[in-house]
Amino acid sequence: MELKKEFGERIEIYGINYERRWNLKIVEKFARANKIFPENDIKKNLPKIYIMDAGKKINFKSSSFDFIFSQASVQYISDKAKFLEEVNRLLTKTGKAVIEIQEIKRKHPAEYQNLFEIWDNNKIVLFRNYIRRFSNIKIKKGKWGKDCSVLIMKKSENFKLNLKLVNFLDLNQINSKWWGTKAVFVVR
Repeated sequence: MELKKEFGERIEIYGINYERRWNLKIVEKFARANKIFPENDIKKNLPKIYIMDAGKKINFKSSSFDFIFSQASVQYISDKAKFLEEVNRLLTKTGKAVIEIQEIKRKHPAEYQNLFEIWDNNKIVLFRNYIRRFSNIKIKKGKWGKDCSVLIMKKSENFKLNLKLVNFLDLNQINSKWWGTKAVFVVR
């Protein structure tokens, strides 16, 4: 919503969430509590919310967005690779995406720490090392230290990560104090 405040009517904002409880009432409450807009402007500046699984095909036409921003969400998506491929599909030719990826949770037991686990020839490859193979993606250290990365993605024709999702696990189902979805991939 801060982008809407900055750019006003020149942009449209959309929100995608898998959980129905994250609806406009919560977004409106957040905007009001943080005084993002004057009280009489809140409703007209709220994003259009879509409830869908961002780890599957996202129901927008290809090349629909000039800018995609994702913060504090990828760690909850089961098929993180599909999500990144979908972001690329949705970007316009000159589009750009800024995506925060929290890939490691050091406070979890060792077997649950890596939220984006990639296996290649029976060896684990760190996500940030794997993603460097793609010229349309730059990776930067996130503001929360070495366990968080920010991807800067530009549109790339025929972009495929070549990762097959083997399994995923909602860590909150194991321990109510944990959060995030561990996803395990193999390189195709």
